[in-house]
Amino acid sequence: MLKKLITAGALSMAVCGVSFAKNGALDIMEWALQDAAKAGVAYHCAGDSVHATCYFKNVDGFLFQLKDMRADIWLSDNEVKQEVSGSIAANFGEDLNQFIPKSFTCNSVSTLKDLQSNANGTCVIKADVATLHLESNTLVESKSFRYKTMPTLLVQYIAKVDEFSKEYDRIQTKYENDLEALQQEAADTLDDIDADIDMLRVSQRNTQHEYGCGCNSCRSQSQTYAIEKEIDRKQEIKEQTRKSYEDKYDKIQKQYEEEMQNFSDSVVAWLGQYNYTMQEARVYVRANKLAKSAFETFAKEYLAFNENIPLSKDERIERANEKKRITAQYYSSLEASRAGGMTFVEQSPYLAPHLKESLQKIVSDHAQLLDPNAKKRSVKILITPLDSTAMNLGDEAQKMINAYNKSRGHGLMKTFFDIVNKYEIKSVRVWPENN
Repeated sequence: MLKKLITAGALSMAVCGVSFAKNGALDIMEWALQDAAKAGVAYHCAGDSVHATCYFKNVDGFLFQLKDMRADIWLSDNEVKQEVSGSIAANFGEDLNQFIPKSFTCNSVSTLKDLQSNANGTCVIKADVATLHLESNTLVESKSFRYKTMPTLLVQYIAKVDEFSKEYDRIQTKYENDLEALQQEAADTLDDIDADIDMLRVSQRNTQHEYGCGCNSCRSQSQTYAIEKEIDRKQEIKEQTRKSYEDKYDKIQKQYEEEMQNFSDSVVAWLGQYNYTMQEARVYVRANKLAKSAFETFAKEYLAFNENIPLSKDERIERANEKKRITAQYYSSLEASRAGGMTFVEQSPYLAPHLKESLQKIVSDHAQLLDPNAKKRSVKILITPLDSTAMNLGDEAQKMINAYNKSRGHGLMKTFFDIVNKYEIKSVRVWPENN
């Protein structure tokens, strides 16, 4: 009911310009989180039309626990601010836990001006040994933004995603139910036929046993012939059942493919309203403790053995030699990994030439983060478009769908990397504004 009220309110306000006060931040947050509630994620929200906060109960996983999670949203006519944060408690053991993220904070600010929506997003993910900092700046252009406010657009977006989600679930559920019913119907029919045939063959054997075989008994011959005719009739019904199953299966499959095609067309048409540009993205890895921790974790089981037991001179020498061998093994593994990454990038059939060189440097830089003797303790990666041409989301979605339907392998990968190749991805010493 709330969803219907919000949708109706959004449509009326888009037409009449009525205030959005009654369908604000709190309503939108609770509406957007409805799937979380269905999935069993407990939470409670508080707020008003301008600002709302939702607090989540801890989510227990097999090897981790999400804790202290909260989500905030701030609304105004031309701006939406969002923030999500939480912490992670891992159960992998002390040695591995230090590499697992301990906390995350992600926020974004989206502003609407004329027919453009600009979004700036930041995400900080922290572990004991490293911190990952992500930033992005994107621009979306659309005629559908005309005469809208950010709250109305947000409501309409959530409503559309919800509509697509329900339609997809309906199509999949109907397809699965129809197949299951067909398979069960065919199986039941075939089982009944096989049971009848088995009974007829038992009757045939009993008749032959009672009256003898061959031409000794006219009654035996007549009954046996009748049973054989009935078995043949049952076999024909069995084949007809199989043929009917195949025909009905093809019909269900065709209907499913048509419905999925119509669904894909509607998604593509919706996305076709939007032109998207990623103006810039930044990836900053700061890892002061990563190399030391990685090496110690690698060597611990070897170096810790008999560590506190007094050793003879010869044993101490052997111990020192053992540490050298372990160190050499670590660096050999590191170099093998680096060389493998470099070769993969160089020989990739999907990457454009301008990316191969820059990505090889990125691979090399990340390998240095794991080298205790290297001075590199951070990496900055800058992602920018090669030109200012906007990407139509509907066109790109259609390309991905066509590639998936055609090959689902090489073609799909090529289509994906055709998008990636439109960007420059490089390791930089400082960010552009500091040059």
